[in-house]
Amino acid sequence: GKQVACLADNTGGKYIQSSDEKALQDALVETIAVAPAPAPEPAPAPAPASAPELPEVNFMPAVVLAEGGDPVTDGNSWEIYK
Repeated sequence: GKQVACLADNTGGKYIQSSDEKALQDALVETIAVAPAPAPEPAPAPAPASAPELPEVNFMPAVVLAEGGDPVTDGNSWEIYK
């Protein structure tokens, strides 16, 4: 039995000992039992969203208190009309 069991272990199989007719019948039933259906493959990842459409004009206003000064960024509000 151990030599045959070694073969089953090394090949990913299963060794079932059967010493009489009843044990052989049980072993045969176990070996031909229907295997469960494999799990479905996961759904493919969704395609990445496309980049948003860029505007025709790239207008980036800035407020400065003096020429060459640092931009003021606190509390600015813009209303731009076309």
